[in-house]
Amino acid sequence: PGAPPRRELAAQRTDIASTDMRGGLHRLLSRASSARAVLALHAAHEPLAPVHLATCWSRLGRATGSELAHLRRGGGKRLEPLRRATHQSLRRLDAKGVATLAHALGRLRLCGGSETTQPWSELWEGLEEAALRCAARQTFTPQGLSNTAWSHAKAGRRAPALFDALAREAERQADGFNSRDHAITAWAFASAAHAAPSLFDAIAARAGAAPLLGQCSEQSLSNLAWAFATAGHEAPELLDAIARAARQRLSEFTPQGLATVSWAFAKSAHLAWRGAVPPASAQGGRAQGGDAPSAGPPPLRAALCAELLVEGRAAALNPAELAITLWAFATAGHTGGEPYRCLGEALMPRLFPPRGLEGQAISNAAWALATARHENPRLFSALAQAAAANIDRLGALDLSNLAWAFAWSSQVPVAEHPAFYSRLGPASLVRLSDFDGGSLSNLAWALAVASPSPDVLDAVAAAALSERLAEVHGSTALNVGQLCQVHQYHLWLEERGDVAEALPEALREQARDSFLGMAQLAPSSRMQRLVARELRAVGGVRSVEEEVVVAQGYTVDLLVQHADFGPLAVEVDGPHHFTSEGAPSGATRLKRRQLRALGWTVLSVPHSEWARRPEPARAEWLRQLLASAAPGPPAPPPAPPAACGAASEASALRAVAAAFAQVDGYGVARDAKRRQRESGVYLEGIQYGEVDPSAFAKALGWVSPADGERFVDLGSGTGKAVLTAAALHRFSCATGVELLEPLHAAAQRARAALPPEALRAAEVRLLCGDAFKHPWAEEGGVVFCTLTCLTDEAIAALERGCERLPRGARLIVTTRELKCHCLRLLRREKLPYGKGSLLFLAYERV
Repeated sequence: PGAPPRRELAAQRTDIASTDMRGGLHRLLSRASSARAVLALHAAHEPLAPVHLATCWSRLGRATGSELAHLRRGGGKRLEPLRRATHQSLRRLDAKGVATLAHALGRLRLCGGSETTQPWSELWEGLEEAALRCAARQTFTPQGLSNTAWSHAKAGRRAPALFDALAREAERQADGFNSRDHAITAWAFASAAHAAPSLFDAIAARAGAAPLLGQCSEQSLSNLAWAFATAGHEAPELLDAIARAARQRLSEFTPQGLATVSWAFAKSAHLAWRGAVPPASAQGGRAQGGDAPSAGPPPLRAALCAELLVEGRAAALNPAELAITLWAFATAGHTGGEPYRCLGEALMPRLFPPRGLEGQAISNAAWALATARHENPRLFSALAQAAAANIDRLGALDLSNLAWAFAWSSQVPVAEHPAFYSRLGPASLVRLSDFDGGSLSNLAWALAVASPSPDVLDAVAAAALSERLAEVHGSTALNVGQLCQVHQYHLWLEERGDVAEALPEALREQARDSFLGMAQLAPSSRMQRLVARELRAVGGVRSVEEEVVVAQGYTVDLLVQHADFGPLAVEVDGPHHFTSEGAPSGATRLKRRQLRALGWTVLSVPHSEWARRPEPARAEWLRQLLASAAPGPPAPPPAPPAACGAASEASALRAVAAAFAQVDGYGVARDAKRRQRESGVYLEGIQYGEVDPSAFAKALGWVSPADGERFVDLGSGTGKAVLTAAALHRFSCATGVELLEPLHAAAQRARAALPPEALRAAEVRLLCGDAFKHPWAEEGGVVFCTLTCLTDEAIAALERGCERLPRGARLIVTTRELKCHCLRLLRREKLPYGKGSLLFLAYERV
């Protein structure tokens, strides 16, 4: 706002000159038309008496928002003369003046802490001393006590001695407090995080009385509820009274008040919030005041849900309030379409700048919607985009909650949201030391659900995550639920072939034991028993076992032995296995996928399909379900290796196994990696894994190596692949190139242990160096390369090198398909690999 017109100031000076200063100046100051007019009056007539200084601050405390913003500029320089005069007169201010000054300073938020505002710290310190004197003399009024506490909390001033003194005095005067004083005082102590249990007991005893609570404004009601929830102070009778009063007046609440009440009652886990919502609450229209005559008052949550359905109410919440309200309903276990639908619709257009949802609010909203099993792919997609845009500003808990929410809901697939998932791993890696056991196990589980592909987390990040899990478990111990998540994460590592980055054996075993223990505790449902009874009557079914724990720790609801289709895992999936619209949850998808990866044929009996069929039709439906497991036409058997028969192949593989009996490749790799990290070297894309010689023999059979061809292994490690190839086929030269010297040395030891007569290749070369600098494309008739841990740049280099391969050359890779137009896919199949299994792919250069 601009300065007062000159004529106005001139008139004020004339009035002052002709007025009795004892009453007239006070009247002019208190009725000044603007904050600038107050400062002009002070400048014209300083020095002012303490009572007039207090009046200046009283008028400034009533300044408009734009006036306050104007006064704050430049660290409050415009207020400097008044600040200086007040600081000199602090000892002469009475309790009313101290409280008035405190209130104004709280509104101005000039708190010190920077060079420009340092003088204000001196004023605050003097104010605290003056307030302590007033509290000791018991001269504060209830309003003065509440305003003084409020101002210090609002300004973020840490003044434990003052808060203790104010608490004692407020408790002494509690009977004289009105509803506003109670609410402001409780808010101040909760906001300052200053423990005052006796004061909160006194407020709870008096504020909950019907006469006082009836006088409460909606803001005082929400502030009281917020304060007791924030302080963690139990006051069930007070919250009962607030819930009854709030239910009757929800239409008067501001959007912020609705969000605050929702959060406070959810945080307090009060019965008015936890109770079941009557079906009528979702029908729209406002909640009716008064108690139901027979069933008692409906819970506050029901009334708030109905209030949010009133047109325009949900849309009036700002993004942060929307997220808080979603969180509150989900925390209460509230399921169903409302209020998530209306809150989600209001949230969707406000997820992005200029005034979009940010940081913790994004993760809270995603967590709430996933916890409620709410299905809205468009909303989840928008949340994923907002999370990707804000990911550098998210903390460890936010990242964990987001990953868990997207995984649990199964509405943010990796393929459709590369921007989020490509940044999740690096962002988590940067903050890995900030993750505790719960957030870390949630993240690990979410990654396992998201995708079996290494694209969602590269091997370097997987190794770091595994190490951090072991570290956290060693220091604080993970609980049973967290260990179960860790077990599924370990299965995921095996599923995608990251066995070199597996968890320590002790943690793996403890996680598996916890998983098995939980599986044995899981009760069977009535529906499961009915399905089992019907299945036993289906033709071809030899036996049906319930609750069968398989080797990997999973419980198969029903293990069906069928005469034609073999063993079948039948999952009886109740409502908790699905979202609100019937899509399988992330946990359900993960179990099915991991069981299938372990070789099981998995069939599902969803509760909705079972319930909608009459009993006579269920047996036929189950028969058709089992028939759907019938295998297709068998694939042709792979051609046997041309170079040797079965007997000689077995002999060659035994010789290779003997040569590696004393070579611990994983131990060598771990030591080498540890030495690298101790020296500050973190090489992305350099990780270790071992081929299984028998499985690799099968992969070689796919490409039918001819006598006299050359074989090249890019990244040969301890040499298992190159020596297996050399033992099985008559290559003119079998070459292995390995970058890490310790692994290269181990390969040489294995080569030395292999008898010359065991090798069919004319020459075996083991080289130490960068494989991609070797002329592999010019040499290779058959090339092998493990892609699991390669960077995108390395894979691009490999694809460029394929252009130089001669036509007819073959390439065997693992883990992922190559995008190269000059290659034709011959075969793909998952084969044993080290301690797990891995996808192998064979190509031909065309």
